[in-house]
Amino acid sequence: MRKLVLEGQKVKSEKTYRRKKINRYQGTCQEKSILIRSFLIFCFILIAVPSCSKSGKKMASNPARGKVLLGDQPLAGALVVLVPKTGADLPGAVKPSGETAQDGTFELTSYKPKDGAPEGEYKVIISKFDDDTKTHTTKSLLPPLYANPETTPFSATIQKGSNELTPFVIGASNNIGGRGGR
Repeated sequence: MRKLVLEGQKVKSEKTYRRKKINRYQGTCQEKSILIRSFLIFCFILIAVPSCSKSGKKMASNPARGKVLLGDQPLAGALVVLVPKTGADLPGAVKPSGETAQDGTFELTSYKPKDGAPEGEYKVIISKFDDDTKTHTTKSLLPPLYANPETTPFSATIQKGSNELTPFVIGASNNIGGRGGR
């Protein structure tokens, strides 16, 4: 009879050995799946954000800035993306974005840094991720409802000229169904 050893421990039978080996393999597969899923979401945001208009012509941008708060504290390092309420699925739909600074403020970018956003009505999605270097995973630090244009409670209107958006407050009981923006 041969000795079966798995991770420095003796195993009683071949069946137990196989079961433990499979469980160990499934754990690593689940970790890889989470990492891959997070990476794909990140890539989608990177690809979707700098899109150009359908005709290849740039739409006029209007300077736009805002602020994101977590409760009553500024939220640094969050990604803010404006998704058009109509035409978001069209190829080349412009989805202005910005990253929040230490004080929670952001300036929107559509075509070149901090150029603003085209006029229109938008749903506002906000996401923030934490990379765990020990497990090589990325996890969202905000509830998923804020990162989905179908469920986000935030919206904004960009008008011609300079736009100062109303702060987007995450975690406040009064923001469900509320509006950010002008």
